Amino acid sequence: MSGFDEFSPHHLEQLTQRYASLWRERDLETRVENQFRQDQALQESLQRLQTYRLKGISHYRYKGAYPEVRQLVTQVLAAEPQHPQALHYQAELAALEPLLQQAQLLIRKLGRVKLSSSEFSVIASEVAEAVKKVEVSESYQALIEDVTDLVEGRMSVADFIDTWQLTNMPSAQTARWSNFDKERLRDNIVQGRLVLFLGSGVVQAVPCLSTRDLTQQLAQEACYPHFDGTLSAIAEYYVQRGDLGRQVLLEKVGAALPKVPHVPLYQALAAIPQRLMLISAAYDDLLEQAFRAAHKPFVLLTSIMQSDEYSMGHVWVQFSDRTETKVYTKDDISKLPELERYSMIYKLRGTCSMQGRQDALALTESEYFNFAHHAQEIIPNYVVRKINELGCLFMGYQPSHWEERLIVNALLQRVLRNSALQVLHTHPPQPLEEVFWRKRGVETCPLKLADLVTLLAEGRV
Repeated sequence: MSGFDEFSPHHLEQLTQRYASLWRERDLETRVENQFRQDQALQESLQRLQTYRLKGISHYRYKGAYPEVRQLVTQVLAAEPQHPQALHYQAELAALEPLLQQAQLLIRKLGRVKLSSSEFSVIASEVAEAVKKVEVSESYQALIEDVTDLVEGRMSVADFIDTWQLTNMPSAQTARWSNFDKERLRDNIVQGRLVLFLGSGVVQAVPCLSTRDLTQQLAQEACYPHFDGTLSAIAEYYVQRGDLGRQVLLEKVGAALPKVPHVPLYQALAAIPQRLMLISAAYDDLLEQAFRAAHKPFVLLTSIMQSDEYSMGHVWVQFSDRTETKVYTKDDISKLPELERYSMIYKLRGTCSMQGRQDALALTESEYFNFAHHAQEIIPNYVVRKINELGCLFMGYQPSHWEERLIVNALLQRVLRNSALQVLHTHPPQPLEEVFWRKRGVETCPLKLADLVTLLAEGRV
């Protein structure tokens, strides 16, 4: 991130003044030969200024200082109305506008909490400063949820302070779960008595292109230097650029998706005779391939996110032993009698491999916002009911970025509070992840992913 550290507001002001000075000189010049020379100098000065403005946008965007980002984007577009990068940032700001307004409202309400609580007043300025930095980042979504709960009385000041301190302090590993029953967990999975939520970390446990690497690859192929955002951000950029577009994005993402022939957990699950209930957050179809290779029948459910053909609340349904794909409402799925004879794979974010269907995919920032806003209509009632009945084990899922937290939070908001929920980490959890799961009543499972695969495949750890 060294490029961000090199940005200087003072240098930007110097470049701005130099450009304005050249303009004034150009207006006063009457000789044609001098006007031509000054036009060239003006163009060169503008290019230097625009380049540095973009550097400033990246700098402030990285820091979450969106008012400054908005000011610089406006300046770039004033000089070049069709500048592609500035247009992307403008679209990003438009998507964030509701969050900016929400932040201003929360800051005012935090002032009232500060006046009523001497304990909160100690951290009030830090919290308000964090809320001001509206961003699509690792911690902002969880922060806003906690602050909203605080100001609306759903969280006590003491609980908020505990959460704030935990988020901003190094994680302490504990010796809990010494009496954890591994065999019981195995039996619940093997007997289909537990819904399994499978994140991309399940595949990334074996060598393949990481999400971060894919993001950087897409940025490089789009000639987007110094890109520091998430996959959804670069996907939004592709869609906003007329010379790229959604089709190009899907082709590039589809080509870069992992093609690992054998994912140990998928193979272990495919070998289980009992009907299973699975939710997949992966864009690829490696899980489906593993089931087909093992001749394990399954039904694939993929929610339609946005479509001119179907209204919100419709779901693509495809049985593994049939060629046709049909559409049902999320309520009618529960009425399909054959559903109880197949393992279920619900693609929570959609898939890039569903025969060109682009309406069943959450990939760009706009699509994530749309998913969160319409989650009540999008997520099938059948899936929610199964989680409430059986409980859910999250595996290989890192809520370290706002997209991951947003989409799981949308799911859990429909799940009953007393549902049995656990998470199996594929890495030592960061403080933000610990807080995220704990706040939603999800307990930590102390088992490693590799040990679970062994447990399922061999019946022992």
